[in-house]
Amino acid sequence: MGVRHHTGAPRALAAALLLAATAACNPGSGGADLAGARGDANLSVSLKAGLAASIARVTVAISRGDGPDFQTMNVDLARAGSGWSAFVTGIPAGKGRRFDVLALDGSGTTLASGYGKADVVAGTRVSLTIVLTVSSPSTGNQAPVIDYLSASTDQVGPGKTVTVRVSASDPDPADTITYTWSSTCGAFDDAKATVAVWTAPAVPGACELTITVSDGKASVSASLDVTVKAAGRVISGMRLATHWPDPPASAVSAPGPDTLTSLPPQVLQADGAGGLTVLPGGHIGPDGAFVEGSFGSDGSFTVPGVAAGDYVLCHRPAGEVVTCLDGGADQVDLGFDVLGRTDQKPATQATPVTFSFTGLDAWNPLLERIEITSSGANLWDVAAPSTAVRSGEVKATIVEDWDAANGTRKALNLLVPADVLHVHQLSTRSFYTGFDIHFYVSATHALPGPAASGITVTDGQAASIPARLEPLALDGTLEVDWDPAVFEAHRPALGPPARTSLGPVPHRLTVAANAVGLEYPAPAASGSPELVVMTLPGSASRAAGSVWYGRFLPSHWKEWRGVSFSADVAYVAPGATTPWLERSEIETRTALPVAAGPFTPAVTPVGSPQIGGASALEDRVGVGESPTISWSAPSVGTPTGYLVEVSRLDVKDGATISTPVLRYATARLHVALPPGMLEAGATYFARITALVNSAPITAPFRGTNVFSRASTLTGTFTR
Repeated sequence: MGVRHHTGAPRALAAALLLAATAACNPGSGGADLAGARGDANLSVSLKAGLAASIARVTVAISRGDGPDFQTMNVDLARAGSGWSAFVTGIPAGKGRRFDVLALDGSGTTLASGYGKADVVAGTRVSLTIVLTVSSPSTGNQAPVIDYLSASTDQVGPGKTVTVRVSASDPDPADTITYTWSSTCGAFDDAKATVAVWTAPAVPGACELTITVSDGKASVSASLDVTVKAAGRVISGMRLATHWPDPPASAVSAPGPDTLTSLPPQVLQADGAGGLTVLPGGHIGPDGAFVEGSFGSDGSFTVPGVAAGDYVLCHRPAGEVVTCLDGGADQVDLGFDVLGRTDQKPATQATPVTFSFTGLDAWNPLLERIEITSSGANLWDVAAPSTAVRSGEVKATIVEDWDAANGTRKALNLLVPADVLHVHQLSTRSFYTGFDIHFYVSATHALPGPAASGITVTDGQAASIPARLEPLALDGTLEVDWDPAVFEAHRPALGPPARTSLGPVPHRLTVAANAVGLEYPAPAASGSPELVVMTLPGSASRAAGSVWYGRFLPSHWKEWRGVSFSADVAYVAPGATTPWLERSEIETRTALPVAAGPFTPAVTPVGSPQIGGASALEDRVGVGESPTISWSAPSVGTPTGYLVEVSRLDVKDGATISTPVLRYATARLHVALPPGMLEAGATYFARITALVNSAPITAPFRGTNVFSRASTLTGTFTR
């Protein structure tokens, strides 16, 4: 939505806050206050010439407004060309959320302010633009001030309507102000009202809507653009990368780097004749015209001409697997979250780092390890596995190459002095359940905070890090009531029985922490520092007791408990001699603290998986180019969505390998694979995962750190 602000007479510094809210559901559904549901806001400030040098900071406070209360969110906008911008995620959904904007000079003095209200709808984006103007003060009459201007949408079909609202005031209390709406095309039902309905013309194109506010002696105007689209719905959204640095710094969003190299999403819809209509994506150019085949410079995308009803949207980020979703939302968020600063970079060459660990708890080589973590750099790794240190030692020298030359993991991100590097040891502990002893490891020693900052690791340069660990107070505790039989009862649903087997320790209990929130939207991390790890073999007896662990992380880190049960499903590609083992899992992650009670799965695997109407637990041939995969709901839990993942089995050096080809998010109990996904002569398998408290279907690349999931693996199938 383009916005212009015009002044008809000299006046003091003023700000107009212009809102355009686009809902992903029917008008009126935005009023629902959904507990835990969140939406996003795209904020920008444009400045008149000469004003930029005066403004040092622009900040926005987002508060409850007319909806349920929540803690006010304060966000600083980042400089973007001649203005400022920010993308704020995770705003609690509710009616009339209030956005208060301040523009400040270097001393903190407010130069301009403005506010507006908008309904925040779960999974949608509100776009806000602030336009600042300045002129010489006047001792005579002062022109009115437009406080905010809003439009219900910035894209509309021919003959459709847009509701516009204006709020204005006059610095001279005795003045009476009047309102006049005008437009370059279309018509208003009441051109003198503060709330008016504008009807679009029958011909597609760009229309400028202008409000003029006058006190009879001076006037002020503001304009916005509405694009009249050809018949059909418009699906739109953003592809933004949101980085979450260490608090108190705020999240920073920018167009995903892949928007420069990947095509925007496509929409697939049934054509009524048994086929599919493929609608290409693009973006709206500065002139309001649709530009096919590329994202906008701001990361935006648009797919016009979508018929009423449900659709399938598919996108393939550069170098990644195709991701599809289905539904009927008009807004889709293709953005993703990353933990840490925006300039994080991995090592690209050999970068040996020598750790000199001292002050260790006497080492037990069966279970113990040392982990390193830096949330600012998005770094996590096991620096010293259990076998790296001799039994009974209290010191060790470990050389770790930051590069991924050995192929066992991705390269680690480099450290800058501002990063905080956490180092901690997990030591062996135990408790009894009756006469049975249960072992676990927990955080007992850690590098003190002051010694964990100011460390630099530079690409290609050797570094040395002395790490004297100190004992921790074991003030963290978790009550364990864990019966593996409760989880193993669902083993038959994890995959084809003939292919499925349990590993040595299929049961795992974890207490870990994340630096920036647990609930959606939560940034993906390279790993989470573990505070407790306990495993049990298959058919183990019940474990009940207390585990203790030390806390060494800053207070903004949030702890969670994970309980999982897994099995391995073996696949052998045609012509291979060794199998590929794919893990199928039931897992629940819960924010701590949590009430004591038995560990139970919050959701179990789906039932009766089928492909093309036949059991998917058996191998199938000739399923067709676009088969339907279906299932029944889990016996335990109410999923908020499902994720279907399809992988191809290939052969490399005689071994079976797996290559992901499709991710498909849905709220339904079936998906039809898009044409072109399955190659003739290739062999595939699918994973169907039931999800609880996951990211919305309309945000398939975003996630959360507390969730429940349960997966089912199918047999093989061919096209």
